[in-house]
Amino acid sequence: MRMKCFSLNDLVQLLRKHNWIKARQTGSHMTFQNTYTKQSITLTNHGKSKEVCRPLAKRILKETGLLEIAYFGM
Repeated sequence: MRMKCFSLNDLVQLLRKHNWIKARQTGSHMTFQNTYTKQSITLTNHGKSKEVCRPLAKRILKETGLLEIAYFGM
């Protein structure tokens, strides 16, 4: 099964829904942190409506543990 494309806004909504908060922002880089595990991930903000390429979206979702959720529905 092929993963759908994500916009930055979709990724941010998915992260926030699953206990990730925006910890800080420096320029166009937003850092999110998981409230339970204290793991952090950085996303680049080059326009909220722009799509994040599939390999990058897959890597982000895999690192955050949300890959299966993204495949089987939000």
